[in-house]
Amino acid sequence: MTRSFLIALLLGLSAQSAFAGHFIFRGKIASRETCLDQGVFSSSKCSPAALGKKRDCTVSLTTDYRGNLRSIQIASPAWVETGDHRKESLSGSLTSPYLYKDDFVAYITKLDQETSAEVKISGTRVLGAYIYTNHVQSRNAKKAATRTFNQYFCTNLSLVKQAL
Repeated sequence: MTRSFLIALLLGLSAQSAFAGHFIFRGKIASRETCLDQGVFSSSKCSPAALGKKRDCTVSLTTDYRGNLRSIQIASPAWVETGDHRKESLSGSLTSPYLYKDDFVAYITKLDQETSAEVKISGTRVLGAYIYTNHVQSRNAKKAATRTFNQYFCTNLSLVKQAL
């Protein structure tokens, strides 16, 4: 490699990494529900569940140099207070998004063995995040697969910090 090519390569990499960013949104946990899925194509049946007093939530998103979302961190004392999880802050990698008919994009990620999240984004706004905890797989009397879980909804998110 020539020296000029190496310098150009380093300058290009540093310019690309300048577009990578970290965005922090703060909001509130609006609801906690206990849900049941029965069968493969069924919709969840949810009922309201008690929610403690600690309802703050934070959603942190990291983008790569192209502006694609790469990772997420969701934190709230709500699921620790209710006993649904032992850790307040959970993080995971984001994969391909899917587009809803309502003109927003959603990303789903597995945060740990029992916890997953779905974050909904429209333009530069985070519309909300669903956090699913305590997944329990079982079978009903008809031998059909069932799943129970707790669902939190973090909403009213506003951007509080942006680092590029």
